[in-house]
Amino acid sequence: MKSYILDQIEASYNKTTWFVPLKPAIEGLTAEQAAWTDTEETNSIHDIIRHLLFYKADYLKQFKEGKERTKVTEIQQTFEGEESWEKTVQQFFVIMDSWLQAVEEADEEKLQTWSKEIAHICQHITYHTGQIVHIRKVQGSWRKEQGIS
Repeated sequence: MKSYILDQIEASYNKTTWFVPLKPAIEGLTAEQAAWTDTEETNSIHDIIRHLLFYKADYLKQFKEGKERTKVTEIQQTFEGEESWEKTVQQFFVIMDSWLQAVEEADEEKLQTWSKEIAHICQHITYHTGQIVHIRKVQGSWRKEQGIS
């Protein structure tokens, strides 16, 4: 169970399999590119990473400490923030590396209990990674050699 869950987290976060994971999908982005949107109704890549950071950090607290998840009244709040692009990315990488470590240290019973939730966490990352790749293609910052032509 543990190796399967670790593999799923890595496939969505940092290990290229048959799709591009999030970490390589944002490599090389400037703050300006990360802030770009084509309409007011869409989120920027920076917004998306803030959103992912919010939920991955919140679920990690619950996983590690049993703390209740933060109540969100407006989902758009999870996309907003004041941190710089570099700081947001750094924080996201720390949280995802912490997820890998927490799963590595967890016992089988906890992983069994959390397996469905962790699957949803990975799907959530993968869903937004697809958005990021699309945004980068539209803005012209995606290179074919990054994985998806």
